Amino acid sequence: MHLIKSKIKYFIFLLMGNNFSSNYRLVRLKKSENVTILNLHRVAKNDGSSYVPLHPYLFEELLKFIKSNFQVVTFNNIKENSTKPKIILSFDDGYKDFIDIACPLLYKYGIRANQNIIPACIESQLPPLNVMAQDFVGKAPIELIKQLKIPGFKDLSNHKLGFRISNFIKQKSFEQQETLRDILSPQFFSWNEFKPTLMMNKSEILQAGSIHEMGAHSYSHASMLHERDEYLIDDLNKCKIYFKKLFGHPMNIYAFPNGKCSEKQIEIVKNAGVEHVLLLEENFDNCDSPHCRFTFDAINLNEMRFKATGNFKKPKL
Repeated sequence: MHLIKSKIKYFIFLLMGNNFSSNYRLVRLKKSENVTILNLHRVAKNDGSSYVPLHPYLFEELLKFIKSNFQVVTFNNIKENSTKPKIILSFDDGYKDFIDIACPLLYKYGIRANQNIIPACIESQLPPLNVMAQDFVGKAPIELIKQLKIPGFKDLSNHKLGFRISNFIKQKSFEQQETLRDILSPQFFSWNEFKPTLMMNKSEILQAGSIHEMGAHSYSHASMLHERDEYLIDDLNKCKIYFKKLFGHPMNIYAFPNGKCSEKQIEIVKNAGVEHVLLLEENFDNCDSPHCRFTFDAINLNEMRFKATGNFKKPKL
């Protein structure tokens, strides 16, 4: 079944991501006032994690593609006039490969991006728990993976195990995630060779922030749909203090973890003075907050072009 799905996806991308189809979609985008916002995470060669990063070659091909066909903007100038369709590259989490791999390529093509950091992960120098779980599942020997003890999670079969554990964790409240962290972290680090995905440190964030547009991806990467409003308000205040202390200016971009939240929570963030609220929604954006983003990953050029022009969504003319 997995092989059949892979072949179907390959032919869809071949059909929808070739130059002819991409040019047709670009023409439609030019006629609309929609903005394409791509949500990226890691850019690196495959390091074994089941959370597979975007390969640097494909990232560079993406930069070439958007440089030729789009006007690349940031959230702070999203409403500027352009004769080309507008696009934003919006990164989440603050991984070290952003400064090591993505930034040099962005500099090469003269492109500014948005990066939304998780202060608690920067301070701990550990990625979110769901990412650590995917690191372990992808890299550890199978006999260690089979010995994992995850309260409430029973199926340790290999099929998409990293994704399934990650999703299981993300559906928990922050308090529940912290309980899982206390249980899972010792199991991960009992394997002496375990190396979780690296995060940027403060110096690297300041270096990136001197060029790129920085925002917060919550303070601790909590899924806000599972939190009370009071938790969100406290999270916003922590992010504001962190940004003021680190950057010396207010935080004006807040990306909800996992792209999900309630309408009331959006209003809470906007009423707190945050200018740009970022969701996922898998749709084109109309320049107004809250902003819609497309999840972006790719394993070949056709998939890259297809997803860079909005997947199956049609821009509103």
